[in-house]
Amino acid sequence: MITLLSLLLFIGYIEHMVIFWYYSLIWSIKNRQRLTKEAILVALYALKIQLFVLPPLGLLFSYYYTDESVMLPPEFSLHELGQWVAMFLWEDFVFYHIHRLLHHPQFYHLHKLHHSRKQPVPWEALYSSVHENVMVNFFPVLSAPLIVELNIYYLLVWIAIATLSSVIAHSNFNNPHTLHHKYFNVNYGATRLFDYIYGTYM
Repeated sequence: MITLLSLLLFIGYIEHMVIFWYYSLIWSIKNRQRLTKEAILVALYALKIQLFVLPPLGLLFSYYYTDESVMLPPEFSLHELGQWVAMFLWEDFVFYHIHRLLHHPQFYHLHKLHHSRKQPVPWEALYSSVHENVMVNFFPVLSAPLIVELNIYYLLVWIAIATLSSVIAHSNFNNPHTLHHKYFNVNYGATRLFDYIYGTYM
């Protein structure tokens, strides 16, 4: 039986796919990106991650959220504002520390695939091992809403922001993450906050 909850979770999944691939396609056309064999293989790898890794993670949300929770309309207040601040801090804190840990020689083999190109393109945001995708890309983003008990409607907004942020960071613009792919030992965070704190910002 299809419930409102399962429908909203499915919408979140489709929302991620549409934003990810629409942005990647527009970026490719605008930048006259040639579709080389390597680029197609990287894109297919990202699609494989989205098709086979994300759905099981989405099932976790179906256990967390209840059918009753989706009936409550979201009312934005100071409480919700606090939730958003906490989520951004949590996501950046976890992303920074796990990402930096994966640059340690003992763990770098898990992260090496993602750094195989120094000038990334949007669909390379998910070009990493399944383990790394779960640890670095999905855990920080998906655990934050659970910790603050975010309303499911705001969860859809959070997924859109996280997806767009990830593909923009890998668009080879003059941004901190592009420098991270160039120099490897700077700009580990999703934002600049923890790089400033630890002195790794460039």
